[in-house]
Amino acid sequence: MAVLGDIVYPDGLHPLDDPTRRGDSLRIADQIAVISGPAATAAGARGLFIPGNHDWGQEEDWEGAVRLVRLHEMLDGWTGAAAGRVELTPQAGLGGPAVFDLGERTRIITLDTAWWLLGASPEEKETMLAGVRQALTTAGDRRIVMAAHHPLETGGPHGTMAGVGSDLGIRLILKRAGLLVQDLESRPYRDLLQRLDAVFADTDEPDLFVGGHEHSLQVFDSPHEHWPRSLVVGSASKLTAVSDAPGMQFGISEPGYAKIFVLRDGRVHIRIEATPAEYLRCDDGPGSVDDCVDAALDGFRVVWAETLDAKEPGLTDAADPVGVDPDPEDR
Repeated sequence: MAVLGDIVYPDGLHPLDDPTRRGDSLRIADQIAVISGPAATAAGARGLFIPGNHDWGQEEDWEGAVRLVRLHEMLDGWTGAAAGRVELTPQAGLGGPAVFDLGERTRIITLDTAWWLLGASPEEKETMLAGVRQALTTAGDRRIVMAAHHPLETGGPHGTMAGVGSDLGIRLILKRAGLLVQDLESRPYRDLLQRLDAVFADTDEPDLFVGGHEHSLQVFDSPHEHWPRSLVVGSASKLTAVSDAPGMQFGISEPGYAKIFVLRDGRVHIRIEATPAEYLRCDDGPGSVDDCVDAALDGFRVVWAETLDAKEPGLTDAADPVGVDPDPEDR
């Protein structure tokens, strides 16, 4: 399981003596619970928690890094179910990359893109990019999934001009000028994308790039020559609108998640599952919470499914219909 940032929204993990710490801890415990059941435990499921800009508290340098150290210490010292199977990645206050090889078929590469946007030095950025290059070129025949908080592309409010109708006054002016650092049009964000593009051009680009940041579910077949298939999976806490964007294959504003299977024949199968937006929260509507949760679980259905051909990112098997789960023997 990969949690794609903004683990503790909106200000990161607070100190032990802060009155909001208890609520922060409960949010983290809820996320760890996903891999705490008997089946996940038997399979040795791991939880990779990737920092987002809100986990930094939107603070660069020391103050933000302290928040991440607190988060690392909590995950590292977790004593409940899933103890020893959860971690902050990359290491607190560093951009990465961190590399996780799942046998001989899959490599996961994690980046802290918030670290880049919030003021990493030029020398540190060069080191990160060199690490990405090495991680891509040493993967062998493994399929590669790169995971970060910030997506490569989006039709959400952080996109080029998506959602400007809801922006008012000074925010609209700043957005149009590219001065909102967390939006794709900001100078540091564009620099990150351009630098990654250069690395992808020189290496075998990842098969998938998975990001969060937006509060929706999106799939892109990028018009950029060297970019991989990319997903936006960030709709667990709240929802925002989705507008059409270049290369978008699918977009929906509903709570959900993605499943990625690397099949024995080298293909990559992607499934996105979602439940209706009315079930985003189950504590503020009519009826019992238990009834709401049961209805939400029953409401989950596959909204997107595709299979990427072996070692050819971006190509799909058109015969693979939405709703088909790969045979367990093929995984």
